[in-house]
Amino acid sequence: MKKTDFSHARMSELGLDYTYLQVPAAHDWECWQLTFANAAENFLWK
Repeated sequence: MKKTDFSHARMSELGLDYTYLQVPAAHDWECWQLTFANAAENFLWK
């Protein structure tokens, strides 16, 4: 079982609402920029 499968199963079991985002970047500034842009667009100002 992959980590993401386990995480999905556990969060669903707990009844948590979440969003999974996979970006084409490493754990670097590009990743943070894409993640923040997604959060700002889809969560912060809606």
